[in-house]
Amino acid sequence: MVADVLEQVESGMAYEAIIEEWRGTLTRDAIVKAARVSHLLPEDTDISETEWLQAAAANPSLDFLKDPEEGIYTLSDGEPFYDER
Repeated sequence: MVADVLEQVESGMAYEAIIEEWRGTLTRDAIVKAARVSHLLPEDTDISETEWLQAAAANPSLDFLKDPEEGIYTLSDGEPFYDER
């Protein structure tokens, strides 16, 4: 979802149009914060997933994710994904 929203922002789509396309499940503030987070590290940075998750968890720009309104999914939603690589 974040990648899709960032792709829409990068294409020049207006925030209001993005919010409308996502049927109001996003706010302008969430879009701005996602764009900020996407620029935390240069694209060519070699960082492990664990290091990335630790850095993201400690970064105050992601504090909005602690808001109960952001927790729209539960463990019973969807199907588990297992990477078979």
